[in-house]
Amino acid sequence: MKNAACLTFGLVLCALGLTNLAPAQTLDSALAYFPMSIGNLWEYSLYMYGAGTFEGYYTFSVVGDTLMPNGIVYRKCNGGIDYLLIPPVYLRIDSATANVWLYNPSRGTETLWDSLRARPGDRGEWGSVRFSVDNVLGVATPTRTRYVGYQLLYEMAYDIGPMYSNFTDLDEYPIISRLVYAKINGKEYGTFLSLPPMVPNSPAEISLSQNYPNPFNPSTTIQYALPHRSRVILAVYNTLGQRVATLEDGTEEAGYHTVRFDGTGRATGVYVYRLQAGEFVLSRKLVLIR
Repeated sequence: MKNAACLTFGLVLCALGLTNLAPAQTLDSALAYFPMSIGNLWEYSLYMYGAGTFEGYYTFSVVGDTLMPNGIVYRKCNGGIDYLLIPPVYLRIDSATANVWLYNPSRGTETLWDSLRARPGDRGEWGSVRFSVDNVLGVATPTRTRYVGYQLLYEMAYDIGPMYSNFTDLDEYPIISRLVYAKINGKEYGTFLSLPPMVPNSPAEISLSQNYPNPFNPSTTIQYALPHRSRVILAVYNTLGQRVATLEDGTEEAGYHTVRFDGTGRATGVYVYRLQAGEFVLSRKLVLIR
């Protein structure tokens, strides 16, 4: 497949329609153009024309909430081309502003991609937008089209989400995706392709993240990752080695896990939180201040 990096970038944008998120008269109706409930699923036919023409299918689904190291919770979204998974995408929509944010795990930062309240005539960084009514998988529904220069074009359908995209990569080979099936809040549209589910990716190794915030008062968040199902004990100790709190004690599934430690009523100072998972033991320091 030619220019895999550009294609992957294009696929993420194509599936999300992040620069095509359309506003309506109210915040609630604006959000309906990008339904992000856990369990929602989209399937697309996918075409790349030019040298090394590629045709296939792309699946995108919202699989859960994840607390990232910046202390913000995002919706974790998995996607794949036919039977090949691509890296997860982490998104959040600010309910107060209707802005869509994308988290970059490698940089630890988030990027503002679009505003669901963008209106026709709002240009600048948002490009241009228009409204219409179209037949989407047999349903007549309001749609929005987003244009960003010559390189990106997205369409989204009310209560369904991203339905079409046309992305031109750096070699000017268009990548086109068309919605063929969607399951939104339990309601199905189109024809299910029976592609393999995009299950959450398991971490490659066990890890224990630094708590956030740190120092903290009165509570802080701890995240750890398990590559496989394990018996887990996560506890907090004072500097004398005495256990002051047990946060987890039981069997946990593979994946990313988040817990909170409440230091209310405890003395200011340095504590150690310790994760034991099978034969592995990891620990970090946290600081409680008043």
